[in-house]
Amino acid sequence: MSGSPEAFDPYLQWLGIDPRARPVNHYSLLGLPLFESDPAKIAAAADQRMGLIRQYQAGPRGVHTQKLLNELARAKICLLNDVSKPAYDQALHQLLYPPPVMPSATAAPPKPKRKLEDIMPPGWDASALPVQQAMPLPPRAIPQYEQPTYLKAASVAELPTSGRQKKSPMPLIAALGGLVVMIGVFGALLIWRLLPWQEVTGDFEIKMPQQPTTQNEVVQAPDPMPMPPVEEPPAEAVVVLQEGSGEVNLTPSTALVAGDIVREVVGTGETLAKWSSPKDIAEWQYKLVKPGFFELELNYISHSSLAGKQVKVGWGEGSKAIRLRGPESPGPLRETVIIVVKRGGQHTFMLRPTESLPPDTFQFLSIRLIPATGP
Repeated sequence: MSGSPEAFDPYLQWLGIDPRARPVNHYSLLGLPLFESDPAKIAAAADQRMGLIRQYQAGPRGVHTQKLLNELARAKICLLNDVSKPAYDQALHQLLYPPPVMPSATAAPPKPKRKLEDIMPPGWDASALPVQQAMPLPPRAIPQYEQPTYLKAASVAELPTSGRQKKSPMPLIAALGGLVVMIGVFGALLIWRLLPWQEVTGDFEIKMPQQPTTQNEVVQAPDPMPMPPVEEPPAEAVVVLQEGSGEVNLTPSTALVAGDIVREVVGTGETLAKWSSPKDIAEWQYKLVKPGFFELELNYISHSSLAGKQVKVGWGEGSKAIRLRGPESPGPLRETVIIVVKRGGQHTFMLRPTESLPPDTFQFLSIRLIPATGP
């Protein structure tokens, strides 16, 4: 019994990106040096990679091509934009070369604890120290009070000079205390007369000065300043550039959608789903360098109830209705028409249903404008 086949890796097999160099970035995906700044080299590398991947669309690994083509288109658009490329380069530089974490200048290393043996002279032996015992406290001395000596009644003149009693300071302290009390009472009365007091239910409250108001006017606190509404910036359209081969690839990732359209992932690719009415519109901005006749190729996933319904495409200089089919075999369907774009420059491409569609029946995959070579 043979073993199971190994999982196919399109990045390694088709683009030569080693698994150790993952995750891939825009530069490695296009095979460019990091932070390449030449727009011509970026466009040429993207066109070469896209042409290489399209060779495998009809092969047994064709399911992997759509995801890679979308990634290559996003990388090309990002690196050729004067606004998105510097922002992407800065984020990539921080990811690949993060700044080193510097130790704090104020944090001092902890000092090692020193042992007693480290600071004593050589030959010192800790076992030679005498055991220290608690020294008993001396007995508490109890003071002995002498018995009072009673003097006989005698005149002051008979008492010796050294035994006369000094005058007590209590009368002076009492006089100072009374003076302090009088000053406090006088100050309280003065404050009482100066402040506007009002009697309310037996208590007192301070009347704060107020602005004069009319009889019916109610004074309210001023409302805080209203904050201006925060408006989200409008989504910016991505301009899809014409490839070196002359092709223009319009994918779900570069579309501006309106109505009920949502982006969904089916398998390894992205789709625009939930189409239901003519109000559901997808638009692209694309730029041509080589105008002329093109084969418009619409790729989509269908349902049996979608057969006979029509969608309208517009490429800036004209429009055309395309009739859809029901599923004939597993996998996406392809419709082609011939269109002409007479002038170069930037155009708007539009896709919308011409009538109401059954829910969850139409899933858009991609549109390709391929230069027509026949008559």
